[in-house]
Amino acid sequence: MWQGLVGLVLLLATVGNDIAMTADARHRSLSSGFVRDGRLAYGKRLPAVGPNFISYSPLWSLVGRTHVHGAVRDVLLESWSQMHRLRPEVRFVFAETGWRSGGNFWPHRTHQNGKSVDLHVPVRDARGQSVSMPTHVWNSWGYDIEFDRWGVARDEGLRIDFDALAEWLLAIHEAARRHGMRIRRVIFAPELRPQLFAAGAAGRRVARIVPFKPGKAWVRHDEHVHIDFAALPRVVRRVRPRGVLR
Repeated sequence: MWQGLVGLVLLLATVGNDIAMTADARHRSLSSGFVRDGRLAYGKRLPAVGPNFISYSPLWSLVGRTHVHGAVRDVLLESWSQMHRLRPEVRFVFAETGWRSGGNFWPHRTHQNGKSVDLHVPVRDARGQSVSMPTHVWNSWGYDIEFDRWGVARDEGLRIDFDALAEWLLAIHEAARRHGMRIRRVIFAPELRPQLFAAGAAGRRVARIVPFKPGKAWVRHDEHVHIDFAALPRVVRRVRPRGVLR
């Protein structure tokens, strides 16, 4: 009975988040400051569920912990759409992003201006089937799952799908460019990067064009990748005055 009750609560939370999305301001999002010391105006909610993705917690999404800058939302939605065409069987889970107005986002050091996202790595089970990262209160919504240097979480019977992760990072990189954004940095456990970069042509391209934070972060990023976005610099075209020859 309690399982049915939990399912009902999660369903209501999912519906509630999607209803709350309709209340998002029509204004364009405005970021100020930096990912460690910033604010966000007119933040946008991420949908709690889609054809190939789901929130780490519909309840926390409803509470408001999955807001982003509007351009970042569009980048993520486009990347999932592209991956649905390329690998329709792969399941994706996004984690925490930030508050609607940005600012301090405990326990994270960043996520303050709407341009930081945590994305759980795509995983496969012991049978090789793509499954959603298991997220619940007992594993801190997925953040406590530990993968070894080979990308295996033995206690969970999971392994990281490095091929899908590499292709997803490329999809995010390409979508970001189309929306006037760029990936400023990716944080991912250094001991897992060789496996990522060895994931075929996509992995080799990720190694060349996606910027990673050098060294280790203050906490190990093995079950998720952290991405900071930044706006593309504006190109100012100088207009030559008429009648001036050079």
